[in-house]
Amino acid sequence: MKYLLGVVLSLLIVGCGSISQPAPKTKSTDKEYITLDTTKNKSSNVKKAVKESPKKVVNNNMFDDKYIIGEVELVQVVPVGVTKKARIDTGATTTSIDAQDIVLFERDGKKWVKFKFAGKEIEKKLMGIVSIKRHVSNILSGLYSLGGKYDVAMIETLVEFDPVFDRYSYEGVPDIRVVVYRGFPAMAMLRCSTKESDGKANLHQGAVGVGIDLASGRAIKAVQHDEPVNTHPDTKYDFSELQIPHWERILPLAASCYDITNLGYLGVDIVLDKNLGPLILELNARPGLAIQIANGKGSVPRFNLIDKQPTNLSVEERVKFSLENFVG
Repeated sequence: MKYLLGVVLSLLIVGCGSISQPAPKTKSTDKEYITLDTTKNKSSNVKKAVKESPKKVVNNNMFDDKYIIGEVELVQVVPVGVTKKARIDTGATTTSIDAQDIVLFERDGKKWVKFKFAGKEIEKKLMGIVSIKRHVSNILSGLYSLGGKYDVAMIETLVEFDPVFDRYSYEGVPDIRVVVYRGFPAMAMLRCSTKESDGKANLHQGAVGVGIDLASGRAIKAVQHDEPVNTHPDTKYDFSELQIPHWERILPLAASCYDITNLGYLGVDIVLDKNLGPLILELNARPGLAIQIANGKGSVPRFNLIDKQPTNLSVEERVKFSLENFVG
């Protein structure tokens, strides 16, 4: 059975409407929650939690059958136990909260996913397609909308990662970072997750950075915590045997991001899908400089050489220049 990862959290807050006689402004340090309980029916979606301070009187005044609420309220998502501040926008129809650092893994033969949501790390079993359809139907019908109105579901398709890097990764999926300067691929590295990095391809958390030769797509050297390593700390596979497939497609894909963004310096993060090949994961306007350590070379000499080139070159011409001049 194929699984589809859809992390969809949609909040709809109904505005107070026009009030001819404004409510008195009060400042309170007490906490008052608007609770989103996705395990109950619509009628129980809105609750008022007990005030922490018994000395303060809760202002639950109603005006024309509408609650008088503040500009910012605390919103609680019950199933994951997360409370966040939410700005009340009377003109908005929906608000979304996204998941970050999504990592797929297996546990007892089952597919699981872990991610960060509102600063909290959460682990859940992957949902089957039937459960996802039911959940999306509930969202569209307004089950999780405070106003009970029809809502919008946002679905993110699951990338089917190429298993070519399985032996160079712990739980997570490696990504390829290409630094592009003025449209020219200048440096590249593969970021491999480890047990220490908790399955995330983040060098500062303990992932391994593998410098990649621009001309061939082969590994040059590898570092962890800025120190050279020869093998992956968990899988023990030798990085010297690493060859990145689809290299002839990766560099033009990265270089073309300059024409889209007009950013003179950017980092292009690419993952490999087993069916579609290289896919852009994200673009970074301020990529870090650790890629120099992974390659064992400084970037300034390459940048200086690129500065001397014409500015009207095509993607193919820029990639050809990098392949010919940035070897090893």
